[in-house]
Formats: sequence, C-alpha cells, structure tokens
Amino acid sequence: MKRLNSILFMVVLVIMTGLSWFVLFKNQTTKNLEYDKYIRMARRNMEKQIYVDAVANYREALALTPKDYNLEMELAEAYYLWGNEEGFVTACNTAIGIDATNSYAYLKLAKYYENLQKYHEALKVVKSADKVLDRKEIEQLLYDLKNKIVMKSVGAKQITAWRKIGNTNYCAFQYENKWGMLNSNAKQSIKPQYEYIGVYDEVSKLIPVCFNGEYYYIDSDANRKLVGDYDYTFLGSFGDGYAPAQRDGKYGYINIRFEEKNFEYDFAGSFANGIAAVKQGEKWGLINKELKMVTEIKYDDILVDSNGFCSMYGIVVAVENGKYIFLNTEGKRTCEQQFDKAKMASSNSGAIAVQVGENWGFADINGNIVIEAEYKDACSFSLGLAAVKITSDWGYIDINGNLVIPDNYMEARPFNSNGSAIVQTGDIWDMIVLCEYSN
Repeated sequence: MKRLNSILFMVVLVIMTGLSWFVLFKNQTTKNLEYDKYIRMARRNMEKQIYVDAVANYREALALTPKDYNLEMELAEAYYLWGNEEGFVTACNTAIGIDATNSYAYLKLAKYYENLQKYHEALKVVKSADKVLDRKEIEQLLYDLKNKIVMKSVGAKQITAWRKIGNTNYCAFQYENKWGMLNSNAKQSIKPQYEYIGVYDEVSKLIPVCFNGEYYYIDSDANRKLVGDYDYTFLGSFGDGYAPAQRDGKYGYINIRFEEKNFEYDFAGSFANGIAAVKQGEKWGLINKELKMVTEIKYDDILVDSNGFCSMYGIVVAVENGKYIFLNTEGKRTCEQQFDKAKMASSNSGAIAVQVGENWGFADINGNIVIEAEYKDACSFSLGLAAVKITSDWGYIDINGNLVIPDNYMEARPFNSNGSAIVQTGDIWDMIVLCEYSN
C-alpha cells in the first residue's frame, strides 16, 4: 500500500508540475502575443504619424517588458516626433538608467538640446556619460559643444582688457563717449558715466575714474571714496598696494593713503604678480612692489595692456635690440629665443602669439614653436583657444590649429577665465561666451 501511495504521489506531482509549466507557457505565449500586437500597432501608428497613439502602444508594450533599452528609445522617438519634450527627455533618461554604458540615449538627448541651442544642458548630458564604453562619438560631441558660443550684445565703442578679481573678470567699456564697467556676462556693474575708468582692486576695493576732468577713486557701487590733495592728470588701478599716478608731467606711485613714491618716470604701469613696468626717457624696465628695480632700464619697450599691467599672467614681453623676448617675474629671460613681434600672454599656461617673418604663430614660454606661423595676426591662447586673423577676418583655433569658431569677426580678443571674449562686429564691440560658461 505504501508503495502504491508513493507512486500515486509522484504521478500527481508530475501532473501538477506539467500543468504549472503549461499554464506558465500559455501565459508567456499570451504575453508575447500581446507584446507583439502592441509593437505592431505602435510601429503602424508611427508610419501614419499618429504619434499620440504610438506612445500609448509603446507604453503598453513596456508594461509587459520593462527595462527594454531599445524599446524605451523607440518610445523616446515617438515622443520626439509628437513634440512632447517632457516625455522624450524622460524616456531617454529611463534608457540611460537601464544601460549607462550605451551612448545612444546620451547622444540623442544631447543633440536634441544642441538643436534647441540649449548648449549648457547638452553639455551636462555629455559630461554625465562617464560610464559609456565606446567613447568616440561622446568625446567628439563634447569637443564640439565646448566650442559653441553664445552672443551677448554690448554695443560698445571700445572695450579694455580683462582684469580678474576673485572668480570674476571685469573690463571697462565705452558707450556714447562715456566709460563704465562690465562683467563676463555682459552685465553692467557700473553704468557708463566717466571720461575714464580703470579696474577694481580686490584689496583696496577701489576703482580709478575721471569725472568732469577730475581723477579720484570710487567703490564698486560708484560711490566717491578716495580723493587726493593734488590735481592728478592720471590715476591708475591699485595692485600689490600701489597705484600709478601722474602729476606735473611725471609718473610715480601712490598708496591708499595717497602717499607719493618715486615720481621720476615718464610712464608707470600697474602692479600684478609683484612687478610693474616703468619708463625713463626712451627705455623701459621692471620694478617690484618694494619699488626697487628688478631689471635695468634698458629695454626698447615692455608690453602693457590697456589697464597698464605687464604681468597679469606671470610672463612679461619685452623688446630688446628690436626683438621680442620673454621675461619671468624676476626679470630673467625664460628662453634664448627671440621673435620679430609677440603679444602678451592671455593665460598662465597658454601658448603666446609670436610673429616670425610676416606671419604669426605660437610659442611656449620656453620659446618652442607649437603652431607654425601661418596667420595674418593672432592673440595668445587662453582656455585652449586663440583668436587668429586668417585672411581679412578673425576666428578662433584650438591648440591643434583647427578652426573651431568661424572667422566672422572684424577683430577678436582672447577669452578670459570665465569663458568670455570681446569681438568686433561692424563698428561696435560685443561679447561671445563659451556655452560651458554661459548662464
């Protein structure tokens, strides 16, 4: 009897197992048939451009087979063609969550933002694709997006060189013959109202201006703050505790108490990185922040920017015996090489524009040519880009010499550390901002 019961139990177990597998198979078959039906309907509706129904069909199919990367991207395409941005973005992000190593969803979403000129959003998507295995297209798109620009209207008659204060860059701009101050997003920090305006010093918190023929210092809110006892014919920007000043035909330096020092020069520049350029007669030299000579007064020229700084980025360009050479902040030559002409450095590490013969190229601070001289004119590198004049107009190249911002400008200047550059279009100067930095 026990043996019979065991046999009966086994038979029942086999039957029950078989029934279970039959039910599972039948259910799976039914599920597959439903899935196939929804997919056929979705794709038929896509062909007929009935996108609202196609979306519904894809969602029904995904309810049966969730975490299907390819199907999620088909849904994204349906949302895109329907014009439903929220659905498209959500579907792409869901696909990324399913498989972060696949580049397709990242590229689809980033290019969508790129076409809308939402470059900042596109960059965020591409930069998040750090788990993608095949990186060729991702890296190319990242490169392209980093060199996209946003145009910001300024409409200035003239604009001076950038001066970095903390994490922000400022420059002076002229509008209708009056000067004011701009930040890197083309916002006026001081409205144009002066005959002259220098740049802000973070330590003294002062800005030199000339108003109705009088030179004095204001704060960042344009309040009158520091006024001398004499009539100065020039007051420059503070740096390292001193500002250049001119009185009675001679230049010297003042401190914040308006104490005068060394009024013996025919020109005196502003201090940066502990040094400034000075001129006596026809020759130039460098002094340090103790107002002592770093070099002899022996150079034919020392390049200074429109704010009077010669060493904003730690490299000085001097002219000796008609040739351009590089000096460090100790007044020592950085290399033996010399050039027919050179421009001031535009960053701490970027290649410097140099003229060799009739054309311009680029050299590092050791004098090594990094891009051959083949341009009509050029500015030094900053943020990996340099303004160059190719024929009659200016554009921007990368360090490999590739033109990445077309030559559409009458003149162009270097990018600052906030990603902004000044360009001339017609009779006015405007601003371009790399999309990575734009907000």
